[in-house]
Amino acid sequence: MLAALGKGIKVFSVAASGQDTTGEIVQRQIAQYTGGRFIFLTYKDASDPGSGPGRETVHDVAGYSVDTLDALVLRLVREELAQLPRG
Repeated sequence: MLAALGKGIKVFSVAASGQDTTGEIVQRQIAQYTGGRFIFLTYKDASDPGSGPGRETVHDVAGYSVDTLDALVLRLVREELAQLPRG
């Protein structure tokens, strides 16, 4: 985390199936400290990650949107690139 911050790297941490509370807290802190984002995956069917994005999560979050991972990554990259100076 410190090395990434020192190099200007933002960490976008991803929580997936089985992430416990301690892991979530650590991932959130790393993302927050580096200026990145905490991302979590949800599934329509919790036992089948291939079932597509779900609407509910066990993570302690509010006001989140749901999208496919591909669309989310593209959106986050576009948001980051939009902050760069033009030219």
